[in-house]
Amino acid sequence: VMHKRRLVIERYADGYGPDTAFLNWSMGKSILATLIGRLEQQKRISLDEPAPIPLWRADDKDPRQKITVRNLLNMTGGLSCDRTSPPWMWRGVVHDHGLIYNLPINVVQHAITSPYARPPGQTWTYNNCDLQSLGYVMRDIVSRDGDYPTFPYVELYNKIGMSGMVSEVDTYGNFHLTGYDYGRGRDWIRYGLLYLNKGVWNGERLLSEAFVAAAGTPSPAWYDEKGAFKNVERGSYGAGHWINSGGRFALPKNTFYAAGLSGNYAFIVPDNDLVIVILRFTSAKGNRADTNEVLKPLMAGLGLDGKP
Repeated sequence: VMHKRRLVIERYADGYGPDTAFLNWSMGKSILATLIGRLEQQKRISLDEPAPIPLWRADDKDPRQKITVRNLLNMTGGLSCDRTSPPWMWRGVVHDHGLIYNLPINVVQHAITSPYARPPGQTWTYNNCDLQSLGYVMRDIVSRDGDYPTFPYVELYNKIGMSGMVSEVDTYGNFHLTGYDYGRGRDWIRYGLLYLNKGVWNGERLLSEAFVAAAGTPSPAWYDEKGAFKNVERGSYGAGHWINSGGRFALPKNTFYAAGLSGNYAFIVPDNDLVIVILRFTSAKGNRADTNEVLKPLMAGLGLDGKP
């Protein structure tokens, strides 16, 4: 826990410690989004222009050519890459969303070949293909004039001191960044501080203020046709980050965070100048109840209001 730029709590289970790297699962989606933010700050990509994916632009009738980078960051790209099989099939089906964890495939090629399912920007659907399509974009841009295998390290991890971070690649050399990333608690504390600092680290702007704001702002898909906010209990989603808008966790509602399977979180709490990192090794899914069992006494101990 980092409060007002001071490390105030650091606790580990027996056998673990500051140098333990945990499998962070989908927290890597937030890292991938942040790397796109680096490209945006470097003016190598524009968030509101169509995603620069040649396959989507090859045919003027391909509806995917209208999908913007921001749509993909918000998981509103409209790609058919979700878990839509009926429940009775779940035990025997590996969904498009999950193929990247189960087969030695080209993860970014799998993403960009996902067919069009719905108009972009209108419907939020949690899926790997939106972010992995941005992984394709990142590799394409960086490979033109840079060293792709070192890009996350040179442009993010090394700059902010995430020295324990390791991001694996697939069989084809693409950074996975939606599941196979390993980081320590202190690495994720630094990640959260980058966002608390509004994208500036040691005087260098790494992310634009607009990108940082987008990370913690629900996309238009979270509003209905009358402009009313769909305040669902699970929260909402911004640019590569979840938002506590529904009060799921015992933190202010404008808290935004990276989240991964098994209850792995890096909470960024602007109202309280606070970063909270919870990492776990477990096959069980972490749920709201056991996470709040940690957050409620923590906020009380810091003298902060833990009510959403």
